[in-house]
Amino acid sequence: MKKHDLLKVLRRPDFRWWIIGLAFLGMGLGATYLFVDVLGFPVIWGTLFSLLFGAMFRFFAIDKWVFQKKSEGTTLRFIKYQISHAASYAVGWGLINLFVIVGIHYLLATILATVVTTLVTMASHFQWVWRPQKRWVGPDRYS
Repeated sequence: MKKHDLLKVLRRPDFRWWIIGLAFLGMGLGATYLFVDVLGFPVIWGTLFSLLFGAMFRFFAIDKWVFQKKSEGTTLRFIKYQISHAASYAVGWGLINLFVIVGIHYLLATILATVVTTLVTMASHFQWVWRPQKRWVGPDRYS
């Protein structure tokens, strides 16, 4: 692979999205460990707090680095982002706690639930939250 081709890959939004996702997976595991083992929260609350804090920080990382958006429209994107994640959080949180109930360690349960919810989240990000908006340029014409 040529250097030019590698740079093209590194600049692609989908590649950057995966980098952010993997980085936040590691941070999420650390946050879950902090809430559950260090601070003593029950798993059901520790996983919820970890998901919520991660979502706040991840939005800004995705918005600025992956899609390179300026401040215009941030509020609308943030609202759409939270809506898209509400469904995946509910599924993910439910799966984590279901896996724990059946005997899977909570950190492994977090990884497994993340795998399940990642595809839904990626689709909603690229197809709804950060989908390029068509602009009206004249009668019956959009760019």
